[in-house]
Amino acid sequence: MTEPATSVAGAAVAGLGATLLAALGLEPGPLFWALVGASLGMSFAAATTRGRAAIVFVAVVLACSLFGAWLAQRYFAGEPLSRNAFACVLAIVFHPALNALITRLPAALDGLMKKFGIGGAQQ
Repeated sequence: MTEPATSVAGAAVAGLGATLLAALGLEPGPLFWALVGASLGMSFAAATTRGRAAIVFVAVVLACSLFGAWLAQRYFAGEPLSRNAFACVLAIVFHPALNALITRLPAALDGLMKKFGIGGAQQ
């Protein structure tokens, strides 16, 4: 038997999570299909550290869920099939793209800084 404090804490976390998702405007259908799409897209992404992979995964799921729902609302009158399909396809494509962007960003910023004479070798 679980302790009452554990049950209350679990219920509070679930309630806060549901409130956050509702405040962000996320619906369960596109959120689920963005999760499926990001999981499939993870197989196309290059290997990276565990922390970076977790951050990219969560960002892709949330962004693609919102963007897929918005696209479906704008172009297909918000019908559920198009909303879920957009969220899934966007997550499949966006996960490897965002992972590649984040992986290459430090080198690109270093090159840009060297071009403008900022930073360089410290002695």
